Amino acid sequence: MTVHYKKLLTVALPLFLSFTAVMVHAQTQCKPFVLVIDHDAEVPELTDSEIWERAISIVFKVNQTDIEPDESGYIKLMDELRRLGQDDLVVVRKMIIRGSASPEGRFMNNSRLAHGRARALADSVAGLARCCPSCLEEIFIEEDYLGLRRLMYETKPPYADAVLNILENCDDPGMIKPMLQKAHEGRLWRQLLNDWYPELRAARVVLVVSLVDKRLTEKLSPIPPLEGIGSGIIKPQRSPADPTRFAAGLKERRPIINVKTNLLSIPNVALEFLPRGGHFTAMAEWSGIGLRNDNKLRTFIVHDLVLEGRYYFRGRASFTGHYLSLYGNAGEFDIQRSATRAWLCDSFGRAWGAGVGWGYVHRIGRSHWKWEVNLGLGYLHAEYDGYHPAEPWSPPGFYYDWNDDPELFRKFGNIFEYFGPTRFGFGFSYDLP
Repeated sequence: MTVHYKKLLTVALPLFLSFTAVMVHAQTQCKPFVLVIDHDAEVPELTDSEIWERAISIVFKVNQTDIEPDESGYIKLMDELRRLGQDDLVVVRKMIIRGSASPEGRFMNNSRLAHGRARALADSVAGLARCCPSCLEEIFIEEDYLGLRRLMYETKPPYADAVLNILENCDDPGMIKPMLQKAHEGRLWRQLLNDWYPELRAARVVLVVSLVDKRLTEKLSPIPPLEGIGSGIIKPQRSPADPTRFAAGLKERRPIINVKTNLLSIPNVALEFLPRGGHFTAMAEWSGIGLRNDNKLRTFIVHDLVLEGRYYFRGRASFTGHYLSLYGNAGEFDIQRSATRAWLCDSFGRAWGAGVGWGYVHRIGRSHWKWEVNLGLGYLHAEYDGYHPAEPWSPPGFYYDWNDDPELFRKFGNIFEYFGPTRFGFGFSYDLP
């Protein structure tokens, strides 16, 4: 029995020591932006703070998405990827690229910069290391207030408290930029623009690697030679034949539904589709009421469907502030106001319209609740059958006032047209994740 254990120890001990040496080698040789895990371990989900703390930063020039080949962070990243690519025992499980832009400028342009920087870096490093399929995760931070907050906490400049007070206490994300611009008569904004915003114009990278499980080696991507490295600026190179090369690695961004009602209208409910970024939303609203009193000869029945597209000036995920809208509606109605006045009886009239509108949305504190005011100007077209009071000798009610040939009678013979305010409202809404 002792001999058996000695033989087992003779075989197992060298394997254990070799494995330990490889792990120590991987841990000691890798840079701080490289996270080493076991090959059978799940890839961890890193928070934005963890990404910021670990990542290597590749800084871009203002308003640019092209990578400077002599940028220090880019050189370190390329060297590490080449080293990992030459190591047969290491595979990149995930490559996280956080593309960001500094807050100055228009939101749409900042969104373009954040996306362009992440994708330019993803294209330039493709194929440098042994990568599992779909290992890329791209994150886009259009206006990097999270990064600015980290910089203020880490460096503690004299004006850090003023910046943090705005970042942490502003209820409406869309108001952060105006508040920073106005603080201390603009001096604070100029200080941030000169000292800190250049660091936010960046793509930050974290690599998650592990030792290769030999059973997976056949599934690993080949290591093609690196092309285009030399003098000059490296521009994104995306293959038109494979536009979804990294699509599987993108983090899913689920939409948000906003439920709202207008307190100044007949009973109604609306759903607004809010994407995770950008300026545009889509809304559908249903209004309906059905009141009828045959004894008093009064009827008020209205059904209306409105489809609306909105453009928010501030954008971002909050979708607050001023917006412009384009809407169209279609519905039916039956309205009898008194024993001597009516638009319709016994069958519905039909109406449609379209218009443009303005509105303002404000978030209540930091909650999911918002209040909203809106006004629309447009055109309304209605077709209906008009009725007139009955003769004194007839039963009470309304009848067609038609004395010609019955075969010539045409339904919806009356037309009502109107141009002016067609939408107005004030109400509350709630964001559903």
